[in-house]
Amino acid sequence: MRRNLLLGTALFVGVTAAPAAAQTASAAEESGAPAAAEETPADTASDASGADIIVTAQRREQRLQDVPVSVAAFSGQAIREMAATTVSDIITRVPGVRFQAPAGNSGFPVFNIRGVTVLDFTYTNEASVALYADDVYLGNPAFATLQLFDLERVEVLRGPQGTLYGRNATGGLVQYVSRRPTDVFEMNVMAQYASFNDMTAEVAVSGPLADGVRARIAGRINSSEGWQTNLITRTHLASVDYSVAVRGMLEVDLAPEVELTVSGHYSHTEGSEDGRALFGARVPGNLGVRCAAADILASRCANQAGFIDPDPDPRHVYSELPKIPYELEAAGGWAKLEADLGFASLTSVTAYEWGTKFDAIDTDASHNALINYETRYFIRHEQLSQELRLAGDTGPISWQLGGYYYGDKRFFTAALPRLRTGTWSDQKIRSYAGFADVTWALTDSVNINGGIRYTSDRKNLINLASVADPVIATRGGTPRFTFSDILKTNKVTWRLGADWHVTPDHMLYISAATGFKSGGYNTGFVSALSGVGPVSPESITTYEVGFKTSWLDRALTINGSLFHSDYKGIQAAASVPCTVLPCTAPSISVYLNIGDAKISGGELEVQARPVSDLTITLAGALNYNKVSAPPTVLIAGVPLDGKRLANTPRFSGSAGLTWEPSLGEGSGNAIIAADINYATSVFFRPENNPLNVQEAYALVNARIGWKSDDDFRVELFATNLTDEEYFVSSTDLSEEIAATWGRPRQFGIRVSKTF
Repeated sequence: MRRNLLLGTALFVGVTAAPAAAQTASAAEESGAPAAAEETPADTASDASGADIIVTAQRREQRLQDVPVSVAAFSGQAIREMAATTVSDIITRVPGVRFQAPAGNSGFPVFNIRGVTVLDFTYTNEASVALYADDVYLGNPAFATLQLFDLERVEVLRGPQGTLYGRNATGGLVQYVSRRPTDVFEMNVMAQYASFNDMTAEVAVSGPLADGVRARIAGRINSSEGWQTNLITRTHLASVDYSVAVRGMLEVDLAPEVELTVSGHYSHTEGSEDGRALFGARVPGNLGVRCAAADILASRCANQAGFIDPDPDPRHVYSELPKIPYELEAAGGWAKLEADLGFASLTSVTAYEWGTKFDAIDTDASHNALINYETRYFIRHEQLSQELRLAGDTGPISWQLGGYYYGDKRFFTAALPRLRTGTWSDQKIRSYAGFADVTWALTDSVNINGGIRYTSDRKNLINLASVADPVIATRGGTPRFTFSDILKTNKVTWRLGADWHVTPDHMLYISAATGFKSGGYNTGFVSALSGVGPVSPESITTYEVGFKTSWLDRALTINGSLFHSDYKGIQAAASVPCTVLPCTAPSISVYLNIGDAKISGGELEVQARPVSDLTITLAGALNYNKVSAPPTVLIAGVPLDGKRLANTPRFSGSAGLTWEPSLGEGSGNAIIAADINYATSVFFRPENNPLNVQEAYALVNARIGWKSDDDFRVELFATNLTDEEYFVSSTDLSEEIAATWGRPRQFGIRVSKTF
């Protein structure tokens, strides 16, 4: 740990010798769009106060309504007001975007944008939706789950990202942007108590240290006794023993046109994973025979120990384990040097991240120790990245040139202790990329933009071993077989588009963009070399038309888009019954390219502010997709041709209302808010197993409170107000169906103050 932190510190010192720059042109000048009118409310382009949200979706600051791409953004104020403590609290409000945490309480975030998602949960293959924090790509999303506090905004870009951003992504990206140090003293505090003894506190302090030197430090602590009771041991599951996260940032004006920003963070958490729902799949009294699907879903069947749970309940689960432990520790930081060179600006971002995570899953959700399929995972990950960008304006042309390096090392182990089987793997990734992006203002209102990127990826599976008697987090065990390989990918990706600002408040745009994700390996439970891989890269081309409009002096904003994607070489992992001898577990993992897909759909977002203290939002997304695969592509014997993409509803939508009426001069404002998020049914697995389905459901959240004129707030809130029972993942284990529950209803109180 000390060695890695020292390396991170050394990077910060070393980067100060590298040139970098801040862009000085205004957003309107860079985009070729007319200058923005006086700031007034506008859809997700403004927060609840009506202030414009400035985003960096095109690697330069622009008003959200002027960006000709499909992007949603939430200001830090909006995030605080919606009581968002996890990324899922935010993502569920974005049309066309889904969120999944397959491991439960500590599960790394798995994003699905427009049907594109990662279908591998081994921590060793990168996501199809990239995650960024302050311009830094996070190769392992598990280590970002604790940094959702003291944010300036969250940006969600829908569609392939194959030109401007560091790593290619087929689905899109999610970026956290931290709040920066301020020129004047500022302090924010928040304390929260909720059901299940869930306690959270946050604090942030910012201000000047000296002339030209500013600093900010923020922290968060959390604990929870857990919302599930284990009916066997009477202990609590889905708990947080403790969770601590801290982030610091320092800005230094090295010269009138040169600024250095250094940031570091650390987080550590321990607790218990969720218990799972158990649906037996064997005929009672004749356990060698599998039940009909209807009987399984009706809880009339038994697991292989003959046990039947007649009424699966999210708050009461079965496990022979008194605790299903997890522990996560992460640290890292970045240094950003920005300088105005006169003819252009140069930006350098150097970043280092390190983390370890151990977690367990009671895979079989069984109360019987004789069939204990407890699975244990461990990942150690470190990464180093460097990005250089040069940006400027030449007449009507705004341009950017850049280069990017990314490298990471991953050591991963997976073990089934009772079955005395497991795997371990060492992997190294190296990636180099160069890119160019141009926006040409044909007229005062019409722009053409395009970009191109060349990427060279090298994935080295240094060694993978299938072992007997594994020792978690080590290379211990007796090897059954070992495997090593190198996978190289060179790819050119591009985008091309145009936008027309019909008026300052009405824009039309059209675009075509490509993206890809490198191939990878199966590092889960494999029984033969044939299951290791590699799989080939996946790629996507997306065509999109859209509009962004504001009406009634920006009191009404309506944004929409239509898209079509050609998605090729889809990568997917799945657990299937073992049929390749020798079998070391009842099920093994496979990782393969399942075929191609055509995806068509659209999103619509509406925000209205009929009066200054009332905000109404509506959003919806449609998605129609179909997988095309050869008849030889099977998962668990099921052909994938004609299937739907996993975890992708046909329709999803949300509606929200925030009303803050004045209580009179000097008496502050009331706070009344509610939102509902709805999605139609989804399949959790690519083979569309009817036993791994979540039917349509809706989640309702609400809050009521009071805020003073100097921003002291007291709020009562409820999440999942109707106590909807739903699943966030599900697996068919042949003997039974094990599913992870979504969180139940939770009430709480929150107090916050800004100084």
